[in-house]
Amino acid sequence: MHIRLKQALVVGVAATAAGGIGTQSASAGPSATSGAPATTAASPALVGVQGIDVSKGSGVINWRTVYSKGIRFAYIRATYGASGRYFADPKFKPNLKGAIQAGMVRGAYHYARPNQSSGAVQAQRFLFVSGGLPKTTRTLPGALDMEGSTNCYGLRTQARMRAWIKDFAGTYRHITGRYPVIYTSKGWWSQCVGAWRPAGSPLWVASWRHDRPTMPPGWGPWTFWQHTKDVPFAGATGKVDRDRWYGTLKSLYAYADNR
Repeated sequence: MHIRLKQALVVGVAATAAGGIGTQSASAGPSATSGAPATTAASPALVGVQGIDVSKGSGVINWRTVYSKGIRFAYIRATYGASGRYFADPKFKPNLKGAIQAGMVRGAYHYARPNQSSGAVQAQRFLFVSGGLPKTTRTLPGALDMEGSTNCYGLRTQARMRAWIKDFAGTYRHITGRYPVIYTSKGWWSQCVGAWRPAGSPLWVASWRHDRPTMPPGWGPWTFWQHTKDVPFAGATGKVDRDRWYGTLKSLYAYADNR
């Protein structure tokens, strides 16, 4: 792990112990603060740059083969919740190495389990496993995967879920200087969060079997779109999810490099 990241993690833990990282205003949209391209809520089908997202369930992946099929970016699961047997995805490191060697734009994602610990703790552990944002090109900011649990992880109110997300996002930004991407669907967000979004974070919307994404309440533009789930793909022994970046390959490189 980079020395700068180690020092930042210590600062982040100290700030959390002292009362938590400061929260963000919900007034600014992603294109205003995150460097992501401006998008529209109703965009043509399958626009932009092709990508995939993967986890250990995707099996062994030949990343050069995946690249040869037109895929130019990938989000790779690094962590799941805060602890337990499956906390760190065992395929994260080999997948990250393979994606880098293939020339892929890549990023790590964390599957949230708000019932296990605070957002700050999960952000810190996610950064510890994923290595944060190294000073290399083509590294996307980390993504927070908000889905699952029909009872919203027992948090009982949308206000508590919003506070948890702000805790994660604020900690991530405090340590890395960038806003995390938020992955979610209309159904889950409507039930557990409501008409709200964390300031600065771009939206990665899950919306399958549609010619355009169905938007969660509170969000305007989308930046990434997961349009297909659990499908076979050349180069992977398991199944992957298919995604799109709304923009050009040049703009994707610029976003990854924070330019």
